[in-house]
Amino acid sequence: KENDLLKTQLQSSGIEVKAESSTTDVSLKDWKQYLIAISIILVLGMAIGAYILDYFNRRRHGGFRV
Repeated sequence: KENDLLKTQLQSSGIEVKAESSTTDVSLKDWKQYLIAISIILVLGMAIGAYILDYFNRRRHGGFRV
């Protein structure tokens, strides 16, 4: 009852009330964003690590890639 009363008060004041949103949609969207962020960090970390290893190996071997 209180929820319906608050909705009617919001609607009468000109604020649009959206339908009840499912929390699974929000958590799924957040989960996908975290997965994308972790994937980007993983790929960048591997690329930077390969560059650093290549740099040290070339330094050790006089500029030649071994």
